[in-house]
Amino acid sequence: MIRTASGFFLAVLVTYISAVIFVSQWNIASVVQLGLPVGMSVRFAAAFHDLANMLGIYLPVIGIGLLIAFVVAWLLVKYLFKQPLILYPLAGFVALLTVHITLKLVFDVSAVAPTRHLAGLLSQAVAGGLGGYVFYRMLQPTDTDQ
Repeated sequence: MIRTASGFFLAVLVTYISAVIFVSQWNIASVVQLGLPVGMSVRFAAAFHDLANMLGIYLPVIGIGLLIAFVVAWLLVKYLFKQPLILYPLAGFVALLTVHITLKLVFDVSAVAPTRHLAGLLSQAVAGGLGGYVFYRMLQPTDTDQ
């Protein structure tokens, strides 16, 4: 149970950090397209700013989305499709995709600017997939468990 809980929290954290970094860098890419130079210090500052300022809203949304997705994946692994290496990353991918599509359909708003474009939306889904992979890895027994 502790492994599952810690794996979940680590997966949420990895998903949040990677999703926010993707958002931050996507937004900076838009600035660069305007012809403005952006150095590495600005890129890091923007990423840290976004990580700190999206925490209260985006982290809980990611947590809820991944919780639902991982429960569904667990049920599928347990009763139907015994492939956790595929299902947990896929669940994370679909969770973030679903979060952003649902926000757009229900509230007619893209919660983060990059999701207005397919590549930006897919980058968020990839962040969810990374979290799902972390969750899968955390569920695996270690040598000390033997």
